[in-house]
Amino acid sequence: MMADLKDAEYRDAVHALAREAAVVVEQFHPRVLDRLARGSAGYDDIATTNSAVLYCSITGYGQWGRTSAEPGTTPNYLAEASLLSLGCDDEGTSPMPPTVIADIAGGARWSSVSMAAPSTRASSDHAGTGGSR
Repeated sequence: MMADLKDAEYRDAVHALAREAAVVVEQFHPRVLDRLARGSAGYDDIATTNSAVLYCSITGYGQWGRTSAEPGTTPNYLAEASLLSLGCDDEGTSPMPPTVIADIAGGARWSSVSMAAPSTRASSDHAGTGGSR
C-alpha cells in the first residue's frame, strides 16, 4: 500500500488497516516516518492502535547508533566489506553492482520474519516487540 502520510485522511486509513494487521512494514530512514506522519505512524502509535502487531522497520544500520542515519545501499555495504574494489577497471574505477543486493537481502529477511509473525504472536508474552524495544 502507498499512502501520503502528510495527509490526515491517509494516516487514518493506515490506522484502520493497522488495527487488523498482523505485520506492519516500513522502510524509511530511522525516525523519518514519525516526521512524515507527524508522529502518528511510528511504532509507538501503531502499537497503541494494535498492541499485537509485529512492526518491522527495515533500515540499513538499525534505529540507533552512530551509523543509523546512513543510507543502507548495496555500494555502501560492499565498500565497507572491501568488496567493491574487487571489480575495478585498469583506472581503479569501481563498477556499480549488477543488482541491488541490499534490497534483495532485506526483502528476504523481511519475508521470513513476516511469515513467522502468526506463531510469534500466538506464543509471545511480548507481542509486537520481540521481547524488547
